[in-house]
Amino acid sequence: MKKKILLCLLAVIFAVNTVTVFAESAEITASVTNVGRYVSITGNITSGAGKNISIEVLDPVQNYAYVNQIKSGADGNFSISFMLKESAVHGLYFVFVGGERVQS
Repeated sequence: MKKKILLCLLAVIFAVNTVTVFAESAEITASVTNVGRYVSITGNITSGAGKNISIEVLDPVQNYAYVNQIKSGADGNFSISFMLKESAVHGLYFVFVGGERVQS
């Protein structure tokens, strides 16, 4: 099961958010940083290395701006960076991070 975490991402100014979700078998923490169009998402999943991490970013009009799935590395750490398109809509973006064995 996945527990999605809602993090706010402002496309125009710097934003840093940290959210922790507690679950019976795992915990996931993530933070989002953006500078202009460059976005970086880092975090940790307590269930360890090799776990699936899903990331979805929605723009202010609820269109997908980015979708990816990665595996956690050593000690459950994960990191992904990407650029928003030049045509990206200005405003509030929503980042959903889910993890393997993180329960709702």
